[in-house]
Amino acid sequence: MLDFLRYNNYSNLLLLIFFFFVIFFRANQISNDYYLKTLNNEKILALESQKSNQNPNQSLTDIKNKFYNDLIFNPSKSLLKHRTLDGFEGGEARHKLRWFYRNLEAKIYEFLIGFSNGAYLTIYTVVQTCYIFGTFIFIFLTISNLKRKYLSKNLILSGLIFFSFFNLVLTNGIQSIYTIPEMFFLSIGIYLSLKKKFLLFLIPLFFSVVNRESGLALSLVYIIFNHRNILSYIMPVIAISIIICVNLDLASNLNFYNVDNYVPIRESFFLKGPRLNDIVFFVLFLFSHLIIFYYLYLTSNKFPYTNQFLFITVLYFLVAILGTDITNTYSLLLILPSLTVLMVVGTTKTKEN
Repeated sequence: MLDFLRYNNYSNLLLLIFFFFVIFFRANQISNDYYLKTLNNEKILALESQKSNQNPNQSLTDIKNKFYNDLIFNPSKSLLKHRTLDGFEGGEARHKLRWFYRNLEAKIYEFLIGFSNGAYLTIYTVVQTCYIFGTFIFIFLTISNLKRKYLSKNLILSGLIFFSFFNLVLTNGIQSIYTIPEMFFLSIGIYLSLKKKFLLFLIPLFFSVVNRESGLALSLVYIIFNHRNILSYIMPVIAISIIICVNLDLASNLNFYNVDNYVPIRESFFLKGPRLNDIVFFVLFLFSHLIIFYYLYLTSNKFPYTNQFLFITVLYFLVAILGTDITNTYSLLLILPSLTVLMVVGTTKTKEN
C-alpha cells in the first residue's frame, strides 16, 4: 500500500487527498442539513412562545449547542436513563439497545468539543468524513485484494462509482444517524471476511451490532465468504451474545425477545398502510434494482467471489427496504460497499496487464 501511495511521485496519495476533501464537503452538507433542521425547529418554538425577539448572535451559539444536544448528548443520556422495556414502544424499544455506542460516541464528541473549545459544526463534519472515507478505503482495499494489485485506475473507478451512488442516495435527504457508521463497519467486515481474519472480524461485528441491531446481518457476511469453515457458523451466535451481554439489564425482561420490537411490522408507517404513490414508488424502485442485480450477474466476468458479493448486496438491500418506511432510500448506503466491488471487479478484466 505504501508503494502504491508513493507511485508516480505520490500522485496516488494526491488522489486520496482529493477524495478525502470531496467527502469532507459532502459531509459538511450533512452537518448543514441537520443544523438547518435544528434552526427551523428553534424558530417554530420561538414563534410559539413569542421569543422571536431574542439576540440573534446568542441564538446561533445556542443552536450550535442544541445541535449537539439533540443529535448526540441528549439521546445518549436518555438511553442511559431509561433502561426498561414496557412492551411495544413504537420502535423506541430497539433504540434502547444502542446505548453503548451512543454513549461512546457522546464521549468522543465531548472530548473533541472540549479540545476545540467550542461546539463547532466542523467537528461533526470531520467525524462523518472519517466514517465515509474509511468506508471508501476498505472498499478499495477489498478491490485491490481481489485484483491482487493496487492500481490507480481502480482507485479512480471505485471513487467515481462510490461517490455517484452516495450522492444519488443523499438527494433524498438525511434520514438516520446510524446508517453511515454501519456502512463503515460493513466495509471493514467484508474486507476481513475475504481475508479470513476470524478474530479481527469480531471488532467490526461488535461495533456494528451495538450501533444498530441490523448489524446482526454482518455476521452472515462472514459465513457467505467462509461457508466451508464450520467455525464461521458461530458468528450469528456471537453477534446475538454481544447484544445480550451489552444489554443484560434488559435481557431479563420478556419484552426484550418480542420480534415486533426489531422488525417494524407494528410501527405507524406500516399500520396506516402505504399510499398509492408509495406503492408505485416501491414497485418501480424494487424492479429497477432487480434489473441492476441481474445485469451485474450477466455481465460479471465471474471472478471467484461474484456470487458472494451479489448475495451481500441483496442481503443489505432487503435490510434497507424491510427495516423502515418503503420510501426511505437512505439505508441503501448499506449496499454501497458490495455494489462498488461488483461494479469495479465484476465488470472489468480480472487479469491486469
